[in-house]
Amino acid sequence: MNFHVRDPAGPFAQGLRSGMYRPFQRATSIRPIRATGGIEPTGMIKAMVAERRYTWDVALISKSAHLNLMREDGGYLELLELTPAQFASLPALYCSPYFAGNDVYAMVTGYRADHFAGRKAPRHWADFWNVADFPGRRALRRHPIDTLEQALLADGVGPHALYPLDVDRAFASLDRIRPHVDVWWTEAAESSQLLASGQVQMCATTSIRVQKVIDAGAPVAIAWGQNIRSCEGWVILKDTPRLELCRRFVAFACDAARQAVFARHVNSSPTLPGAAALIAADRRAAMPDAHRDGAVESDAGYWSREKDPLIDRFEAWFAGSKSQ
Repeated sequence: MNFHVRDPAGPFAQGLRSGMYRPFQRATSIRPIRATGGIEPTGMIKAMVAERRYTWDVALISKSAHLNLMREDGGYLELLELTPAQFASLPALYCSPYFAGNDVYAMVTGYRADHFAGRKAPRHWADFWNVADFPGRRALRRHPIDTLEQALLADGVGPHALYPLDVDRAFASLDRIRPHVDVWWTEAAESSQLLASGQVQMCATTSIRVQKVIDAGAPVAIAWGQNIRSCEGWVILKDTPRLELCRRFVAFACDAARQAVFARHVNSSPTLPGAAALIAADRRAAMPDAHRDGAVESDAGYWSREKDPLIDRFEAWFAGSKSQ
């Protein structure tokens, strides 16, 4: 027996194999088959469910993507049917009957410590936007999620006043930094390569990607100020013929020891409180939960509603159209 799992690949792959897939197969003789997919794959999931053609049966996706899939009449997801104890162990912010939070990651500025040696290093998004005092080649993500928040934080909007986003103000802020952005990355792996190679000296990306570059020995550091936190978790696609296999897998994955193995590989924070105690202190210090002071919790509900129109507006702006 087998079923297909969507995972984000990259640093996640080894963590999922070690913490989830291989132990589950040993325990049940049921084989999870990995399948990668694009960022925020809501359109792909909706098409699979509509056509009853499942490239994935169960998926690790963002909380905002899960909410987007639940907005449609009838939804595109199955009830997980975790035990009451399992649901009680997950923070309410990171779970629903259709979503079991697995990890928390953060958008940060990764920067070349060798470039900033002997000078002030960036700490907040305003520093990223401050090209006079913080010179160097820069990279931003070519996507509105997180990038619009970064633009507003750089423009002086307080972390607790971000949502709903002042989109006009965000694009005006992006207009100011745009001439100084040397690379607009689209794949997370690209952001790691940009920092590792020294092609850019500052890059907005996930702490997961920056830490991997640090672990590989590159002279890179993380600016945690105003890091933007998001959650990923498990969902099951509506009407999959392998529903019960998927439910067994998600229940198996919602375990502190397995989340701890995953987190050690990925450098994200586990959602289950008991998992953190199973991770060495030096490793926990490189995870988002160690840097919650001043952090911003991404509003998954906002992005579940606004993602599609803001992607269209962002792409029009990127192509050179006026931001209004």
